[in-house]
Amino acid sequence: MNSSADQYKEISENMPSEEQRIVEYNEILQYRLNSVLPGLLEEEEFDAWMVIGRENNEDPIINTLLPGSFHGASRVTAFLFTKEERFVLSPYGSRMEEFYQCAWTNEEGDVFKSMAKLLRDLKIRTLGLNFSEDFALADGITHSLFESLRQKFDDHIHLVSAERIAVNWLQTRSDREIEVYRKLDRIAHTIIGNAFSRENIIPGVTTTRDVEMRLKKLASNLGLRTWFGPDVDLQRRGAEDPRKTGVIEGGDLLHCDFGFMYSGLATDTQQMFYLKSDEENDLPEGLDDVIRKTNEVQDILARNFIEGISGNELLSISLRDAKERGLDATIYSHPVGYHGHGAGPIIGLWNNQEKIPGTGDLKIRNSTCFAMELNCRSPLHSWDDQPVYGFLEETVAFRNNKIDYLDGRQEELFIL
Repeated sequence: MNSSADQYKEISENMPSEEQRIVEYNEILQYRLNSVLPGLLEEEEFDAWMVIGRENNEDPIINTLLPGSFHGASRVTAFLFTKEERFVLSPYGSRMEEFYQCAWTNEEGDVFKSMAKLLRDLKIRTLGLNFSEDFALADGITHSLFESLRQKFDDHIHLVSAERIAVNWLQTRSDREIEVYRKLDRIAHTIIGNAFSRENIIPGVTTTRDVEMRLKKLASNLGLRTWFGPDVDLQRRGAEDPRKTGVIEGGDLLHCDFGFMYSGLATDTQQMFYLKSDEENDLPEGLDDVIRKTNEVQDILARNFIEGISGNELLSISLRDAKERGLDATIYSHPVGYHGHGAGPIIGLWNNQEKIPGTGDLKIRNSTCFAMELNCRSPLHSWDDQPVYGFLEETVAFRNNKIDYLDGRQEELFIL
């Protein structure tokens, strides 16, 4: 049995039960409401922030405010936050009183009447709502709900965008969440290492799709849900496509992109493997430099991470530094948290290495997590100077102007 299989077995035997996960999730939610949210509200000028959504068409922030045993809004569900108090208006609000004051019950009838009374009692004059031109995750209120609120309240309440607090609530991570992420990163690495083994990959038989399904099954067996793909592809001498799929052969350079959800947090990881052919005793000359050069790009990006710099500035500076070192880099890193492609500053896109309006203009903040995703291209002389890409991605935390690789990073090409 390979070491990753041993580690996977250990992880499987120690995974928290569903009840334990809910308890942990609720403890983190309580901490965030008590310790993270007040500071974010202090940055705002409006009197209150409302997050409102309908069942089956929720604002994406709704699920980040619900306790762990809830799975979405019920009918119309709303949360209201002032600098001193927090409220819930929901048919099941009484079951959330550990976290919020219940401001409406079914017996009271029209939820909007209770909402209007609550706002009058609190003397709310400006109300922040989740609408935004630039940030999808901060644009969760539906047109019909916005119009309902505007018609009912706009004569005495000014409705304003709450996009800043929406983004910051989603992207800010507590210390405990970062430690949970550390465990999740180890699980991600272990699953990938288990799927990419000679026991599971037979040259000329196993396909990239087979490995994708094994990654998915290994995650599912631990009670984890993949939030995309996963994706497995390969580079092969003589093949132009650097993301080729199909039957895996000896001599292929393999790559995976894998991410899962656990208790509201998303991971995103990419690693690379080389499947030696039966005739090979050594790696093709220069292939071991693929990871080393890509690590150099990671190092450059990590050094340039500074609180207060924009995603666009970070991209521009890092690409300049990489070019000065002779590295052909492409950077497309993004926040992770409640969503795999999370709220916060985007640092490049794979198809756009220029300024990205809106999301790229956001500033880097402390206590956030990112998927450090990038590649470095270089000609491989032993493959007739064919361009070869090093694709890497790691979930990292940014605290106190330092990047923390939560479970380390790949620093050499893994050999099968």
